[in-house]
Amino acid sequence: MARSDPSASPTEHLWILGISLAAIIGSFVLQPSVHGLCVSVPGLGEGVRLPETCMSLRLFGISCPGCGLTRSFVAMARGEVVESFHLNPMGPVLFGICCFQLPYRVFEILGLWKTSTAWNRFKALLELSPWAILGGLMVGWLVRLVGWV
Repeated sequence: MARSDPSASPTEHLWILGISLAAIIGSFVLQPSVHGLCVSVPGLGEGVRLPETCMSLRLFGISCPGCGLTRSFVAMARGEVVESFHLNPMGPVLFGICCFQLPYRVFEILGLWKTSTAWNRFKALLELSPWAILGGLMVGWLVRLVGWV
C-alpha cells in the first residue's frame, strides 16, 4: 500500500542514518593489507583478514558492480581519492553520499527546514538519486570490465 506522503518515516531515516554511519566508521576502522582488508584487533598482532565477499567473483571470476566499494571507502577515509576511484569509480561518489546522509537524516528526524520551499525542492531531486547511483554503478562496472580503469 502506497503512502500519501512520499517522505520517509523517522524509523526509515534512523535506519539509513545508522547504515551510513556504520559505513563511514567501518571505512576508518578497516585497513588495507596485501591480501585485501583487515581489522586490527588488540593483542592479535597484525589484524584479522576479512574474507572475500563477492559471490560473483567467487563463482564466475567476474567482478560485480559493487566490487571494490569497501576498499574504495577505506581509501577515501585515508584521503586516497585517486586510489579510491581506481578501486571502484563510484566509490568516492557513494562515500560522499554516505557523508551527506548524516546531516540530512538528522535534519529530517528533527523536522528542521520542514517548511522551507528550497529544502522540499531539494528533497524531490533526491528521489532520483537511487536511479543515478544504480546507473553510476553499472557504468563504473562496464568501465572496469572494458579495462579503462
